[in-house]
Amino acid sequence: MMYPREYQKELAKQIKGIAFNVILLKSTFDKNEFLSYQASMRSKVLAEKKAYDDAELLFYSHQLFSKSTGKASSLSEVERSLIIDLAERALIQYKADQNWLGHLEAVANMSYTLNFVMEENNNFIDEHMILALTNLRVIDLNPFFCENFIDDYSNYFNKTTNSNLKEQFHLSINVLFENWVAIGENMLKIDPKVVPMGKFELDYLDYFVRASDLPVGNITLTEEMLRHKLRTGILLDEYDGGTDPIYMIVSVLEEMHPKFEDNLELLNEVIDYLNNSLIYWEGMTLKEVIKSCSRFNSVLDDASVDKIIYLVSGVSKQKKLTGNWPKGRFAFFDVETTGLHPEGGDKIVEWAVVIVEDGEIVDREQMLVNPMRRIPPRLTQEVHGISDNMVKDKPIFADTSIRLISMIRESVIVAHKANFDARFLGYELGKIQKGIQSLKFIDSIKIAKHFHRSSANYSLGNLCHQFGIDTSGAHRAMKDVEMMYLLFDEFFKKNQAINYHMLLEIGLISTPKIDLVAACQVNNIMVTIGLEYTISYLSKNNERTTRKIRIDNIIRKNNEYILEAYCYTRLNKRSFLSSRIIGIVED
Repeated sequence: MMYPREYQKELAKQIKGIAFNVILLKSTFDKNEFLSYQASMRSKVLAEKKAYDDAELLFYSHQLFSKSTGKASSLSEVERSLIIDLAERALIQYKADQNWLGHLEAVANMSYTLNFVMEENNNFIDEHMILALTNLRVIDLNPFFCENFIDDYSNYFNKTTNSNLKEQFHLSINVLFENWVAIGENMLKIDPKVVPMGKFELDYLDYFVRASDLPVGNITLTEEMLRHKLRTGILLDEYDGGTDPIYMIVSVLEEMHPKFEDNLELLNEVIDYLNNSLIYWEGMTLKEVIKSCSRFNSVLDDASVDKIIYLVSGVSKQKKLTGNWPKGRFAFFDVETTGLHPEGGDKIVEWAVVIVEDGEIVDREQMLVNPMRRIPPRLTQEVHGISDNMVKDKPIFADTSIRLISMIRESVIVAHKANFDARFLGYELGKIQKGIQSLKFIDSIKIAKHFHRSSANYSLGNLCHQFGIDTSGAHRAMKDVEMMYLLFDEFFKKNQAINYHMLLEIGLISTPKIDLVAACQVNNIMVTIGLEYTISYLSKNNERTTRKIRIDNIIRKNNEYILEAYCYTRLNKRSFLSSRIIGIVED
C-alpha cells in the first residue's frame, strides 16, 4: 500500500533540500547537525521506499543516496542495488505520469548513475535516453541545460550500438543547432535604437556560441555548421576581440581535417580572415597563429598546417602550372635583413623558401628570425615592414637552419640578385660551421635578361608588372618568392626548349667563400672565440670609443678579420673590423 500523495509531496520537498544541500545553506544548522539530519532521512527512506510511488520523491531519494557515494567501482552491492532501484522507479513513474519535463530533468541529473552505476542495463537506459532526447527537441529549455545534457552523455551516445538511439542523438543535435541559430538570427534583426543591445547583445552571441559548440566531438559537422562557426567567431571578434574568437575560427580548420580539399571556398574564407588578423599577433606568421590557437593534441600538426597554407596560397591554386617547367628541383629563396652588409654585422630577419619539383610545389616555409640587434626604423617603415617587436620572441637563425638546410641542400637555389641572398646565407651558415660551397645559386636577373631582353628595368617588381603578376605585399620574403615562381612560369610558357642545364649555364653564380677561424691576430695580440676583451675602436665617424666585448665568431675577409661579438657597452651584438681596432687588452 502506498503512502498518501500529500505526504509524499511534502517529504519530497524535505529530501530535495537535503539532497542538494539547500537546507544547509538556508538554515542555522551547523555541519554536524546537517549530517545527522541527513542520516536520519536516509534511514527513513530505507524503511519506507517500497511505499513510494511519487516520481519526484523517488528522484530526490535517489539523489540523496547517489550524491553521497564515491566512485561506482567502490559501491557495495547494497548501495548499487538501492541507487538503481530508486532511479528505475523514478523514471518509470515520470513516464507513467506523462511528466516529460520531469523525466528529462531526472535523466539529466542522473548522469552518474546512468553512465557508471547502471552501465550494464543498456536496454533500460536506451529506452529512457530515446524518450529524453525526443523531449529535449520539443521542450523549450535553456541552451545551457541542453548543452550540458549532450556533454554528460556524449560518450554513451557515441559508443552505443543502438542505431535508433544514435539516430535520435544526431537528430537532436541538428534540431537544437537549427533552433539556436534561428534565435540568434532573429535577435540580430532587433533595432538597437528600440532595444539597446548592451547585455542583450551577449545573449544573441551566446546562442550562436552554443550552437557552434554543440556538435563538436559528437557528429561530423556539416558545411552549414562550419560556416556558422566561422561567422560566430567573426561576430565575437568584432564585438569583443581577444584570442577566444580566433581559437573558434581555427577550430573550423580542425573540424575540416583531413579533407581540406573538399571545401576550398570555406578554407579560403577562414585563412583570409586569419591573415587579416595577423597585425594583432605581434609578428607571428599564419602558421604560428594556427598552431598556437589549436586545441591540445590537435590534429593540426605541422604537415596539416603546411597543407592548408599550400592549398590557399596564390601560387598553388593548381599543383602544376601551365609553363613547360624543366625536370629538376628548384628552391625559390629570399631573405629580408637589417641592412646590406653581413660582413658589417647586418643579419637576416626573415627567410622564405618554396620548393618546386617538375613544376609542382612540394614544400614551402617562411620564418621570422631574431637578429639579436635592432632593425633600422627606415627598413621597417619603407621596405619590409618587419619591426623589432615582431622578431623579439622569434628563434635565432641557427635554430631555424636545420629546416632550411633540409629544404635547399638537394635543390638549385633561385634568388633575385642572388649574390645578396647568398652572402647573407653564407655568413649565417658559416657561423654554425655549415658552408654553402656545395650549393648552386641561380640569379633570376640573369635568367630574365636572357629570356626577356626587352625590359629596361630588371627589378622583381617591374618584371612582375610587365607579366601582370600581383605584387601587393612585396618585400616580405614569402611574397617575393611567390613572385619569382610565377615569373619563371611566364618564362617557361614563352620558351618551350628550356632545360635544367641551360638554366645553370645562364644563371649560375659563384657562391661567396666565407672563411671562419677560431682565432686571429689583432695589433700583435692573438684573440680567440669565447674570450672577453676591452678594445679601443674607431667608429664609422672615426670617433675613438672603448668597448668591452665577448667574441662569438671571427670571419676572415680578404686581408682582414671581422669580429662578431657581444658588446657589453651597447648591450647587444656588434661586428668590429680588425683594421679599426687600435688597441686591445684581454680581460
